[in-house]
Amino acid sequence: MALVHKFIQDGDYYLIDVNSGSVHIIDELIYNMVGEDELLDKEDVINNLKDKWSKEEIEEAYEELLDLVKEEVLYSKDLYEEIAMAGDESESYIKALCLNVVHDCNLRCKYCFVNDIVDKSSNITEELFCKAVEMLIQNSRNPRIQYFGGEPLLRMELIELGHEILNAAKKKGQIDSFIEEIVTNGTLLTKDKIDFFVNNEMGLIFSVDGWKEIHDKNRVDIYGKGSFNTVIEKFQAFIESGGKAEIIITPNKDNIELLDQITQFFVETYDLKKVSINAPQPNEKGWDIDGKTLAEKIINIYLYCEKHDILLSAPGMNLVQNLLKKRYQIFSCVNYGTLKHRKWGMYLLGTGKISYCNVECSENSEEWFNNFNIGRKIDQWHMKNNYSEECLTCLAYSVCGGPCSMEREMIKNVEIMHNKCAFNKKIVEWALTR
Repeated sequence: MALVHKFIQDGDYYLIDVNSGSVHIIDELIYNMVGEDELLDKEDVINNLKDKWSKEEIEEAYEELLDLVKEEVLYSKDLYEEIAMAGDESESYIKALCLNVVHDCNLRCKYCFVNDIVDKSSNITEELFCKAVEMLIQNSRNPRIQYFGGEPLLRMELIELGHEILNAAKKKGQIDSFIEEIVTNGTLLTKDKIDFFVNNEMGLIFSVDGWKEIHDKNRVDIYGKGSFNTVIEKFQAFIESGGKAEIIITPNKDNIELLDQITQFFVETYDLKKVSINAPQPNEKGWDIDGKTLAEKIINIYLYCEKHDILLSAPGMNLVQNLLKKRYQIFSCVNYGTLKHRKWGMYLLGTGKISYCNVECSENSEEWFNNFNIGRKIDQWHMKNNYSEECLTCLAYSVCGGPCSMEREMIKNVEIMHNKCAFNKKIVEWALTR
């Protein structure tokens, strides 16, 4: 794998030591002296650059680079195996659980990925639901649960039951706190449902695509009618009743060019304090939207939210945090804990199968819930290094961790998801120059 990455942005020269995360702002002379894996030969450098710089300038710069190598902030060694194996003897837990409380939905969104991965004939039973929530309580002092669908408000009784179980566990001292998330299209909200969420301080995340012309292109009901007016009516009713509301926007070919403007519109129109952007759902060829364009829009949204003190959850934000903390990303899956105390997210389907991934499911990465045990097999799936040869020469690899195990199972006949890679590269280069 390439040990350094160099690039030019806005007329400035940058040199990144991939394994240590060190960022060096350099000049044109230094830029022409470094190779991917080692310093270029000194005599070759002098001969190649003598028409532009003096021998003394070149030799002085070369000595400075040798000092950086000695300090292990340039051409530092790859720590992947050493770090990855550091937690071999430790235990793993489930920190977050996405509960597919219902596979049915009252809308027929044209791009919905759930249509492709679930059996809509089987919705979760109350018995299985309760077992899953209890398992989560046993695994974490601060569990996180997402009621998912389909449209989760179709099974309001399970949402109420889940809240009751978690609240009782907290009162008994079994857990310290808990987080409940509900992503909804919002159209099924009633006064009774709103009162329940407000009285129990449960926020809602409303799925929107943009203003009416954009939203109604894809988010339609069973008759093909757009849902924007109904969503906004329920959204406003929830806010006016004191509810904590967020929005989540799914990037697609109809809204990608306006994504930053859409975000700003909703924040300023409804005085939102948090917004989320969904990751594009992978298909057999990867993302179906341009990764570089998405990165540019996410950067604009990030800068806007930073300026106006808005919380942002979006693709690429983990890369920014990894860079700020100089944290080595040895695998691409989200670990809510540490290497010694690993905490994973899972996804339970109504069929009774649990997926090792908390977003997607695949026959090769799921098993029956009743036979499930968190253990080394789960760790190995999450921590598997799925890189391709192309990853080894990429700036973003040590920050993004390469394709995750679920992506590797989903994409067919391609080594990497080129649009996602273009996205990661753009985000990393931008973050490094901030």
